[in-house]
This record gives sequence, C-alpha cells and structure tokens, in this order.
Amino acid sequence: MAAQKIENVRVAQLRSALSWSRNQLAHVMNASDRAIVNWEAGDPINPVYAAKLREIQSVYNELKQLMKPEEIGPWLLTEMEEFEGRTPADLINKGETGRFLGIVVLSPFWNAGLIETGQVLHRLR
Repeated sequence: MAAQKIENVRVAQLRSALSWSRNQLAHVMNASDRAIVNWEAGDPINPVYAAKLREIQSVYNELKQLMKPEEIGPWLLTEMEEFEGRTPADLINKGETGRFLGIVVLSPFWNAGLIETGQVLHRLR
C-alpha cells in the first residue's frame, strides 16, 4: 500500500515538474484525463501505467543532466523532423523511448565531448 501511495504522489509531482496538463500526461501514458485525476486523488495505478510512469520519470531524470528541468516538458512536446514530425512524447507513448534517448544521450558527438549540450539539443529542435 505504501508503494501505491508513492506512485500516486509521483503522478502529481512529475506532471508538475514537466508543466504538463492532465490531458498531456494522459496522452503520453495512453490513459484518460479521468485516470490521471483519480491517480492523483489516490486511486490504485494499474501496473502497466505504473511502468509507463516510471519510464517518463526515467526520461525526465536523464534529460535533467542535459538541460534545465523547466525546459524538459516543453521540449518533449516539440515536433522534430528527426522523428518524422513527431514529438519525443509521442515516441514515449508508442514505446519508442530508446529512439530519441539514443540520439540525445548516446550521441557519439556528445560522448566524445565534441558538441556542447545546447548544440546537441538545438540540433534536435
């Protein structure tokens, strides 16, 4: 039960950190707005949705190392030609998180120190 309470608090905290509406988070999680409201109010979170929530939290934590926290939510909702006009949030929704994280975090230019953080992110914008 304590783990469930942590998950419920995490929904509200993550949504706030990303500056996303309930509708935006619901879209990325492939859930309804009502589900987000219910989870934030303390209703149990299905394990499938709890896993998606952990995935989004993990992405947020990864990106915090590369950009300002307040930039992450808007960046995740930005359409990018590298992803055929889709957003990183769309890729998370479709289970393709590794596709954009591989470009941002595992970029050989980034790892070699040849490109500064802002340049890597600008290239993706």
